[in-house]
Amino acid sequence: MNSYTILLIDDDEKLGKLLSTFFAKFDFNLLTETHPVQGLKTFQRIQPDLVILDIMLPEMDGFEVCKIIRQTSNVPIIMLTARGDINDRVTGLEIGADDYLPKPFDPRELMARIETILIRIDNDEEENEPDLIQYHQLVINKKSYEVKVAGKPVDLTTKEYALLVLMSEH
Repeated sequence: MNSYTILLIDDDEKLGKLLSTFFAKFDFNLLTETHPVQGLKTFQRIQPDLVILDIMLPEMDGFEVCKIIRQTSNVPIIMLTARGDINDRVTGLEIGADDYLPKPFDPRELMARIETILIRIDNDEEENEPDLIQYHQLVINKKSYEVKVAGKPVDLTTKEYALLVLMSEH
C-alpha cells in the first residue's frame, strides 16, 4: 500500500495518540486535531487521503464538519463516535460519510475499513486513467496498444512500447 495521510478530528487526545501509534505500523501518517475549526483548516491545508471524524465536538458537531467538507471534497470520511444509535448512523451516512463505526471499537476493524476504502479509491483512479496519451503529434492508445506520430502508425517492440508509455506518463 502507498503511504497515506489521515486526518483525525476528535477531541479525545488519548485516542489520537493510540491511533497514531497504531497507524505508524502501517506507514500511515496521522494528523490529529481536537477542535473542529482547526480540523477544517488543517483539512484545507493538507488535503488528506481520508478523514476520521467524531460527532461530539466542541462548538460544532461532526455532522456539520462533514457537511462542510462535502461542499468542496469527495475525500473518504469515516465517522468514529460514541453515538451508535441507528438514527445517528443513518444521518452520518446521508450527509456524506462513507462509513460509520461506533466506539468502543477495535483498531484492527478501523484499519480494515480504511484499507477497503483506500483500495477502492486507488482502483477507481486506475480505471479513470485516460486511454489516450497525446503529446504534440504523438498519440498513444493504451487500449489498442497503438502508437501514431503525425497520424502514421509506429511499429514498436513490447519493451519500446512500455518504455514510451512510462516516459509519456511522467
